[in-house]
Amino acid sequence: MNMQENTPDPVPDHVWGLASLAPPGARAAWGARAIQVAGVARVPAVRSRTVDGRAGRVIRPARAAVPPTFDLVWDRQSAVGADVVERARLAKVLDTWGLKAARKAYAVARKNGALDGSEGGLVYLVDARGLVIVADTRASCGYVYLGAWALDRTG
Repeated sequence: MNMQENTPDPVPDHVWGLASLAPPGARAAWGARAIQVAGVARVPAVRSRTVDGRAGRVIRPARAAVPPTFDLVWDRQSAVGADVVERARLAKVLDTWGLKAARKAYAVARKNGALDGSEGGLVYLVDARGLVIVADTRASCGYVYLGAWALDRTG
């Protein structure tokens, strides 16, 4: 709702991600097209220096194990729903604990092969406390499409 004019907010021109999969009972839905991030960060080798500044031995630090994750892009997200209060409530839940839980489940799904960048398939990442978050790569080889909706009041 536009609070100043007391009229409904316009429907977005494009609904991103999987928000359109929300069931009819959902109070609000959110979707995004996110970028898949690989699971290992490479750390370059460095040359140590001796006390007097001469070049020392090459140090090859261990590769830091970073779980697979996704990056959200600000202009590739949208929220839908008739009630602005419910959309705001859903956004708060996603910001406080929903996306953190989704990232953990996403890492597990990528490691066990349930989410593969070269094959599509819907995976439920979160289904708790009235919040549902789903993901699908849609065989995009680089993107992951997300959808979230609240069936009950979550918090």
